[in-house]
Amino acid sequence: MTTTVNEFMRQKLALEIQIASAKRAEMSTAISKARNLVSEFGLTEEDIFGASNKRSARAVRSRNGSSSDQA
Repeated sequence: MTTTVNEFMRQKLALEIQIASAKRAEMSTAISKARNLVSEFGLTEEDIFGASNKRSARAVRSRNGSSSDQA
């Protein structure tokens, strides 16, 4: 028996739904773990992400050729 394109499309949709569900569950677990670690160790945004976002925003604008550097 040959599988038709329509059957493959149905299987693809079913897998995409399963993937999305698994991703939501895993993301929820990851966020919970991260929040627990931040709380346990008293971590700050700078501890997690490094230098301030202002410096990063300037670097992005600079790379994009913007002449305005007001951040």
